[in-house]
Amino acid sequence: MKKASKMKAPNAIVVIMIMIVFAAILTYVIPAGQYADMVDPSTGRTVTDPNSFQYVEQNGVSFFGIFESIPKGIIESISVGAIVLVYGAAFGIINSTQVFEIALNASVDKLRKYSLLIIPAMSLITSLLGAFLGISESCFAFIPLFVLVAKTMGYDPIVGYAMCMLGNILGFTAGPMNYWTAGIAQGICELPLYSGLGMRLFIYAVLMILGVGYTILYARKISKDPTRSLMYSSDASEASSAGSVPQNLPAFTARKKVVLAATVIGFLGLIYGLTVLGWWDGSQIGGYLLVVAIVVALIDGKSLNDIADGFVQGAHNVLMGALMVGMARGILIILEGGMVVDTILYAAFQLLGGMPKVLAAVFIYIFQFFFNFLVPSGSGQAAVTMPLIAPLADMLGITRQTAVIAFQLGDGFTNCLWPTACMAGLAMAGIPYNKWIKFFMPLVVVVAVFSCAVVAFCTIINLGPF
Repeated sequence: MKKASKMKAPNAIVVIMIMIVFAAILTYVIPAGQYADMVDPSTGRTVTDPNSFQYVEQNGVSFFGIFESIPKGIIESISVGAIVLVYGAAFGIINSTQVFEIALNASVDKLRKYSLLIIPAMSLITSLLGAFLGISESCFAFIPLFVLVAKTMGYDPIVGYAMCMLGNILGFTAGPMNYWTAGIAQGICELPLYSGLGMRLFIYAVLMILGVGYTILYARKISKDPTRSLMYSSDASEASSAGSVPQNLPAFTARKKVVLAATVIGFLGLIYGLTVLGWWDGSQIGGYLLVVAIVVALIDGKSLNDIADGFVQGAHNVLMGALMVGMARGILIILEGGMVVDTILYAAFQLLGGMPKVLAAVFIYIFQFFFNFLVPSGSGQAAVTMPLIAPLADMLGITRQTAVIAFQLGDGFTNCLWPTACMAGLAMAGIPYNKWIKFFMPLVVVVAVFSCAVVAFCTIINLGPF
């Protein structure tokens, strides 16, 4: 008798298609509604008018519209998808030199010896970019390197991705001086810029302890038993090589050392561009990475055809992820086309209006947590929700500072959870969405409990100045 085949987790594309269909059904179930925008005279920003909501004619998405949302989503997210492809292509060129594998393999014993120090150190670097400069998506450029380091230390790509993007998002979420969340939200609430810094630094420290500690526990587990890696396949023909060191690599020659030095200088230049020159545009980063990759490959002695092959291979490796970014955008297109996003927003604030203030503050956090699925952009979510949260907080006796804290905690962290926000980064790491969620969900629960406690505490002490 044949053994019953083990049930496989659904492909990420299947999951996204189910979400698209469910979103289309919601456009018939939830009444259509709309807020009007207005220009805030004090800041000059376009924000949502909290008193302008009205129901409009139902606009359910058609059967054809479900499938039309996929190419529309790809078109609307073409800039993100293109950047993912360019980043992947640039690393494809660099990886064709095998410089990282050779250098890491030469120092594998030291890396493994100090691995428990390397995880927090590398996580801290990307977290500082998020916490104080508000840099997030630009950190995609470092994902392939972090994954290679993790594999060399005996871990899997999930550890590498967590060191890079989980560390970054935890810093971005606390955002002691993150203008794109704390700065914009405080501006809308008319709070002093970066006020409440002490509380945000405390949140940053605790989130980093939770995130780094969780990553280290997982890393130690799979180091002792590689079969416990979520990336490990029970099928011997497809067994994951997570944690293995590449075999039969060339020697770490003088030329390879020059190639490595050029690559390191290139990455230092990227950090300079991000932190000093203010490179916010992905095309600037992508263009710079291509220059670095080509120079590194030429130093290594690669021909132009070799460089082109590396470019194509690198882009091919992340193509699926770039497509899924567009498909995930299709979910939002469905909900926006059915005009139900503003209705969800209006219903949430009607519900919150009758709650005790501590409970209402916690529910503001919970609402922001789920609303980030609809509006993954921190600045965009602030512009949509904070004009409504600020007056509601006043009516409930909740300080506006507490409302901003609730917004930040609900916004940033879920960028590692919702497919509408995290697919591009996972594509760069080669991690299936379902594998990442299995790793990530226990931490989500812990951070959510901590976030609720923080918001409740801020409400009780009336965190100010107001």
